[in-house]
Amino acid sequence: MKEIREKKVIDAVSSLCLKANTEIRNDVQKALEKAFTFEKETQAKKALEEILESIKISKREKMPLCQDCGTVTVFLEIGDKVILRGNWEEAVNKGITKAYDSGYLRKSIVDDPLFERKNTETNTPAQIYYSYIKGNKVKIDVIVKGAGSENVSFLRMLNPSDGVSGAKEIIIKEVIKRAPFSCPPIVLGIGIGGTFDGAAVLSKKALLKSINDINEDKKLALMEKELMAEINNMGLGAAGLKGKTVLLGVNILTKATHMASLPVAISINCWALRSINAVI
Repeated sequence: MKEIREKKVIDAVSSLCLKANTEIRNDVQKALEKAFTFEKETQAKKALEEILESIKISKREKMPLCQDCGTVTVFLEIGDKVILRGNWEEAVNKGITKAYDSGYLRKSIVDDPLFERKNTETNTPAQIYYSYIKGNKVKIDVIVKGAGSENVSFLRMLNPSDGVSGAKEIIIKEVIKRAPFSCPPIVLGIGIGGTFDGAAVLSKKALLKSINDINEDKKLALMEKELMAEINNMGLGAAGLKGKTVLLGVNILTKATHMASLPVAISINCWALRSINAVI
């Protein structure tokens, strides 16, 4: 068995939150640079240029990529030979608090969603999801998501008879309608199957994958490719200013579901896809 002290988790989560907020993922940056190279529309090209410049400044000055430092979601994969001397939830939330204090990151979490909506002043509690694996390691995935793109994410409970064509139709229709409100170019995480709540978690988890990944399922790989082409062909472009690229990448995760259900969840993320992971 491997013993991990709570402080190690706190420090790891803190470091991940700081880096996620100030440095964009390499795969996303490369996609933005490619989009800039091939863009012909003047205004969209200018928007991409400013995004890329902002990325450079954020990394150099250790400043947030976006003023909305978001909700922190953490996925923990815990080895079955790991013992934590402490509490996982407390350790994760302490790590977030430490990062948002030391990094002067905006704290946006309110304790009551309906009435007083008082800021917790710690950017906690986080959304935490646990899974268990074999071994003596713990993988920590952190994703920071602002309210702009979170508010336009959506879920539909389709009929099984809607099938692939029905799922594609609703995804394309809704993404085109919502993309201008989520700081495009965007990235899509799509969860299909499971349950009402499970599909939403799948869609968020799909955002952790590299946008360069090719789905192991050939049918899903084709669906991802078709969605990319059809959505970009709409000509919405960066910042909604017309152009070649409004969608940088799409990843689909699926899960077994009830024979009478077809949940489809789409987590839309702005160009500032802030996710990172570490193994301890």
